[in-house]
Amino acid sequence: MFILGFLTAAYLLIALFALLMTYDEQQQTGKRGIMLTTLSVLACLFWPLTFLTVAVAAQHSATQT
Repeated sequence: MFILGFLTAAYLLIALFALLMTYDEQQQTGKRGIMLTTLSVLACLFWPLTFLTVAVAAQHSATQT
């Protein structure tokens, strides 16, 4: 039970950090389009999928050069 609680807390802390950093970046650049904001929030909430997508894309790009 402790491990599940720890993993849930870690997941939520990473998602919260990503959301805060995304919000800060949008404030600095002044970009507030509803589509990009929605996609940014979804990418932060589902960060393991975002990480996997970036890792696969980077691996694919490295093999083509």
